[in-house]
Amino acid sequence: SNAFTQLINGYTLRTDNFRITQWKIDDPDNLELYDLRRDPEEMRNVARNPEYEQEIENLLKALEGRIADATARPIGLDFTPPDSSDRGVQKTYD
Repeated sequence: SNAFTQLINGYTLRTDNFRITQWKIDDPDNLELYDLRRDPEEMRNVARNPEYEQEIENLLKALEGRIADATARPIGLDFTPPDSSDRGVQKTYD
């Protein structure tokens, strides 16, 4: 199992053993990985450590799946965008 969070500028996925964060910036260092078994306070980013290459690949696949699920419209949900003049407040009384 895992927990997925969408941030303002990225996404993060936490499992029992790891937290991976992918930032939306166009930078080779846009990835963070923390080994929660060895570093529960998340002080050492091990994303560039070759020892974690396979784990990163697996976690990125899981993260991509969670992003796709989060951005897909739920089946049966009809969405009508608000009118441009609507400020999100509806009068419910006369």
